[in-house]
Amino acid sequence: MSGRGITISGWIPAIAFILFTFTVSVQAVTTTEYGFFDAPEFVSSNGTSASNLQYTVTVGGITYLAGYSTRYNGNDLPKGQATWLVNRVAGNGSIIRLGLTGDEFTKNYGNVFEGYGSQASSISGFTDTGYLYGTSTEYHQGSGNNGTALWVATVTNPVAKRIGLYDYTDPADETPAGNEFTSNLGNHQSQVISSAVVFSITADGWLTGYSTRYNGTALTLGQAAWVANAATGITHRIGLSVADGDTSGEFTADNGTLTTTLDTTALGKQAWNNWGALLGTTARYTGSAAPNGPAALWVARVATGTTARLGLHDAPYVDTISGSTITPQTYTSESGVNDTALTGHTDSGLLWGRTLVYNGGTTSAGQTAWLFDIAAFTPVAFNFSTGAEGETFSQIDGVTADGLAFGRATIFAPQPDPDASAFNLFSALDDLSGLDLTLSATRAFLWDADHGAHLLDAAVLDGTVWQDFLARNDCAYLTDITAITGSLDDLDSLNIFGTGYDLLGGLRQFELQLIPEPSTWTLLAAGLGLLLILSVRRNNSPAPANSPSVKGWPRSGRGSSAFVGKQRPTLNYPVAPRHPFTEGEFVSNRYKLNKP
Repeated sequence: MSGRGITISGWIPAIAFILFTFTVSVQAVTTTEYGFFDAPEFVSSNGTSASNLQYTVTVGGITYLAGYSTRYNGNDLPKGQATWLVNRVAGNGSIIRLGLTGDEFTKNYGNVFEGYGSQASSISGFTDTGYLYGTSTEYHQGSGNNGTALWVATVTNPVAKRIGLYDYTDPADETPAGNEFTSNLGNHQSQVISSAVVFSITADGWLTGYSTRYNGTALTLGQAAWVANAATGITHRIGLSVADGDTSGEFTADNGTLTTTLDTTALGKQAWNNWGALLGTTARYTGSAAPNGPAALWVARVATGTTARLGLHDAPYVDTISGSTITPQTYTSESGVNDTALTGHTDSGLLWGRTLVYNGGTTSAGQTAWLFDIAAFTPVAFNFSTGAEGETFSQIDGVTADGLAFGRATIFAPQPDPDASAFNLFSALDDLSGLDLTLSATRAFLWDADHGAHLLDAAVLDGTVWQDFLARNDCAYLTDITAITGSLDDLDSLNIFGTGYDLLGGLRQFELQLIPEPSTWTLLAAGLGLLLILSVRRNNSPAPANSPSVKGWPRSGRGSSAFVGKQRPTLNYPVAPRHPFTEGEFVSNRYKLNKP
């Protein structure tokens, strides 16, 4: 048969070549089994075995496989599963069992139909830096599934280490022995906050999560947060609790509930990924059944678990004379409320906010601004002045990228008793005695770690770096700052924009700088040139013999004063009243600035 195309005889070699190639390809394929499949523990009574691959991860040029195998113990019914790790190059002979497998994690009661002998572990994550973490089910005699334990391991040290908060028996461990995390049935429950939410395990093996609190009862009494390291297995408890100095029951309900929550917002993620920190809240109960007001804010260092409370609060202290314990009520209301808010942050880890001032009353008497540097782990509070009735006000309006904070504060008259600020973390560096106030006044302030905090008022800035900013721009003081440009490392480049009063009492917008703009120098040179020309022309022209002078002013401007024989004018500037404390709502009054 012939025709257009390939003849039958022409197809024969092609078909033979395809069959040969297929045969060679099939012969080249090999199958490698991984997992537990030949030990009696993993084979059913009819010879069945089952393994599943979960992860294939390359670490340091070596590929590792991780998965789980079903356990049968020679029966037909599954008895849980075991997790494993294999070095792919070394083959299944390198298989290592992962997870927790002691008596606590083996079901040793009931019959075969009730799962006697069951163990159940699973892998929750495997990073490309070689860290693994997972769970193992807990069992206890006479009861069912008693909870979930967490474990960590590494490819170089695959022995599982338990993490999370549970009631240790070794007093050297961080969590004291007891029943805070154990129910009356022996339950423990811990969970990792996984990468699916916010907190992926870090490159150096840190992960975070919660453990349920029971206090030895059958009830769930809140939760505690923790951070753990996969390489060492060390767990640090974080958040605020009785262990962190809560002797008054501030964080504990009347039934023992204590609830700590991790911040899973974008800010919480930024703290975890960029600052080596965790943010969160702990509910304030003050001994009642329900939370009392806003929760307390805190920040914790990932590497150590060190926790610091954000904002201002009234810490008890022992009176040196009476020996009794005294709890101030500056930041606590009559009903026990403490209201702190986080209002801003920088990408470098500076946090700032405000805490309301109650002085033990039912309503707020103002607010105090605060700032927390995560890198230095240090707080700063801005209480410049307190009124006669305990009122105060300060607010941070912004912080530059290099750590220059700016805001505004109310200065009260008469000046407060210095002891009124005994419990504040920070006192203003300025000597406010230079202000002769008869009413309250609003002043802008600046703060940085090197120079401290200062009010931008010429009367109190003697000898400070900010004095030149006012003096070279004919500014008496600023009432607020709207923006700052330039760098704190180069003060000549710094520009401070704000509203304030000049030396003659005029309200105006200012751009404070140490060195005038080039255009300013040009105008100044042009003005001096014009004055020189006029002076030359005047000297070349004879003056009339009987030219009169202006009454009360000298004829020549050289060496004279505009106020010769006259009294210097009194400078009066508008200021803010003592209250209200509503942000930005300051009614103008007047006071005398005591200047020579």
